[in-house]
Amino acid sequence: MKTTVLLSANTSWYLHNFRSGFIRKLISIVDQVIIVAPSDEYSANLQKFGCVVCPVTIKNKQISPVSDVLLLFSYLRIFFRKKPSIILSFTVKPVIYGSLAARLLRIPCINTITGLGSTFIYPSMVTTVVKILYRLSLGHSHSVIFQNQVDKSFFLNKSLVKTKQAELVPGSGVNLNFFCRTKLEVKLNFCFLMVARILKDKGVIEYLECAKRLGEKNVGIRFQLVGAVELSNHFGSIDRGKIDSYHEKKIIEYTEKVDDIRPFIGGSDCVVLPSYREGLSRILLEAAAMGRPIITSDVPGCREVVVQQRNGILCQAGSVESLETAMWEMFETSHEDRVTMGTESRAIAVERFDEDIVINKYLMAIRACVNR
Repeated sequence: MKTTVLLSANTSWYLHNFRSGFIRKLISIVDQVIIVAPSDEYSANLQKFGCVVCPVTIKNKQISPVSDVLLLFSYLRIFFRKKPSIILSFTVKPVIYGSLAARLLRIPCINTITGLGSTFIYPSMVTTVVKILYRLSLGHSHSVIFQNQVDKSFFLNKSLVKTKQAELVPGSGVNLNFFCRTKLEVKLNFCFLMVARILKDKGVIEYLECAKRLGEKNVGIRFQLVGAVELSNHFGSIDRGKIDSYHEKKIIEYTEKVDDIRPFIGGSDCVVLPSYREGLSRILLEAAAMGRPIITSDVPGCREVVVQQRNGILCQAGSVESLETAMWEMFETSHEDRVTMGTESRAIAVERFDEDIVINKYLMAIRACVNR
């Protein structure tokens, strides 16, 4: 029997950036891999892998009855035409509306909850609607995969999924051969690096304020910020002018977008992510794999990568004072101790977050679903 696996997400960038290893593995063992996601500059790369790419329009940052119904019909049309053996969906709207379409067409599906995001960080009527939609859509899923135990427990406690459906994997994993450990050099200026979408719930505001405060204490510290401004996210948007202002005043060094983050991680002394909540942060996995000390929030999706004082420091989410204390402590830590932290980071990445662990769990779920 011909096996066709269809993957859907809210951007082609997501699938290319977070699931390339998995996609390449699928291409080597199944007959066809189909990608359903909005077109962007990464769509062509997925085609070069050998995937069939079907573009779809997704308005990610709002609930719109008209556009969401159109999205559901787009999924129905594509699924009916392509007749996949199984559907794997990632990110909120593909999970909800892709699952509903799969249920109507009786196609087995596996869904991944990549994080609860701003909808649950800032509770509102939208949160209630999203819970109802999850309950309706996930009931048909063969498996619902979570990236941290807190999210899994939340969905189980709210009866959004059944116990037999829920599985746990260590995020998207990290390619330990691509993200190799690099030497932590002694440099003239200490460098903190934050990589994230420019949103309030990523802790960007707290990072900017700490850069300002610590910069006033010591001119020998650099503060790098890498990530795209997302003005469409009405829950937590940050005005681009604010970022540019901090950059122009040389408080931070801002880079909007890079295709290869490794030179930035390799050039840093510590990677910082003061996020309010994650599924399981990919940048922290990459930082750990490259042997960097980490400062991050003591929240789901972040704390899993750090053992306090072993490979980094946990701080309180949303607290400038807590983040500032952690960053100053890291700055004052001896170079030798930071090298030891980096060694521990790499060991944690190898033991817990190897991409092969994640890929094998997905392949097992696919086999169980297709062969049932």
